[in-house]
Amino acid sequence: MEIRKIRDRNGRYPHPAKTKELALVIESTLNDIGFIAYVYPLNASAIRISGVRLNTKAWGHNISPYTYRRGNILNFYQWGLVNYSLNAIFDYHELAAKITSLNGLFVIRDRFTKYGFRDWEDRKWDNVGSVINPIMRVEAWAPANYEKFETQYINSIKTLIEKFGSKESIKELLLQAAFCVLSGKAYSALIHELNVR
Repeated sequence: MEIRKIRDRNGRYPHPAKTKELALVIESTLNDIGFIAYVYPLNASAIRISGVRLNTKAWGHNISPYTYRRGNILNFYQWGLVNYSLNAIFDYHELAAKITSLNGLFVIRDRFTKYGFRDWEDRKWDNVGSVINPIMRVEAWAPANYEKFETQYINSIKTLIEKFGSKESIKELLLQAAFCVLSGKAYSALIHELNVR
């Protein structure tokens, strides 16, 4: 995953120390919401995120669409959560950037414009299998335990709101992610819990 053209509101490059600090914030945030990732600055205006995997203690395992074995590969909705968390971080720090994944197939952020599940709707149905054994992206790497998946998704959204939700627009962005993924019952429970706090 590439983060390029990092700029502040005035169009200036951040200081290299600020970019290094931002990379640490991204890595620690991803760890806090149940992912393992390596995040490092390439220069003052670019960061690379690699090796993103599930922390199986938090999420459980996902099932391989090819061999039906358990693995720690992210599914479409978990990738979406990573993408939403990046947008929350960049909004919180008021930074513009060009963020893409899968060699530009998914645009996550373009300057201050954020993209989400509705923007990636067409990519959901890409065939990530083969012609003989087609597998749709949204069906690949399904959670082995959906209840654990949903619980972790709720916990991750709550963690992100605690960290970055002081800005109402970020809270709305994160709730949009939850609305697109969670069942109606789980989403209502999340909203109720946030309102009680």
